[in-house]
Amino acid sequence: MKIISSLLLALFSFVTVLSAGDNALSKSEKSDGWKLLFNGKNLNDWKIDK
Repeated sequence: MKIISSLLLALFSFVTVLSAGDNALSKSEKSDGWKLLFNGKNLNDWKIDK
């Protein structure tokens, strides 16, 4: 029973990760001036207070 529960949990986790969409802003968020913190490639747009 423990093995079946573990396999079902692993399957559920795997499906959840695969079905997650890319992080994107809607048109209204873009027009309001919102910006994504991470573009998926580098940290160029991150600002650190000095």
